[in-house]
Amino acid sequence: MPVKLTFKIDERLFIAKIRGVGTKVIPYIKSDIRDLAEWAFGEIKKRTPETSSGRTVIKDLWTIAKTATAAREQFVIANLYYDQDVLMYIEKGTPPHVITPQKLGGLLHFFIGGNEIFTRLVKHPGTPAHHMVGSVRAELRSKVDWLTKRFFDHVRRLEAMGIT
Repeated sequence: MPVKLTFKIDERLFIAKIRGVGTKVIPYIKSDIRDLAEWAFGEIKKRTPETSSGRTVIKDLWTIAKTATAAREQFVIANLYYDQDVLMYIEKGTPPHVITPQKLGGLLHFFIGGNEIFTRLVKHPGTPAHHMVGSVRAELRSKVDWLTKRFFDHVRRLEAMGIT
């Protein structure tokens, strides 16, 4: 099943703002991209609720993977939980809804606090939205703006010293 809830971080976040500078800031970008990716990974994990499905703690399934070419590094943060729809429910929330068995005449089966439950219907109160990815993505924008300003300030200093 393809991963639906992913978060990619690479220098394309900066391209539009640094196009005129060329390659002068690439070493700084690579270092800061790594720092941003690690920050985002930690924040997404921290903001994911302690939700579990069976024995699987969804929060523990976040991963970060780096791919690199000569020109670009990219970090992908993804959750490997098998049911990506559940991740979207946690991210965006759900309204109150009724849960019924998939098979006509069947029963729902689950555990609550160690008690085994069999029932034909559950009136679910809904799930609050946690915005673990969306909120980090929004905060990342201001961090990118700050880093871009810092890059330009550094390039200006180099140009003033005649180093560029």
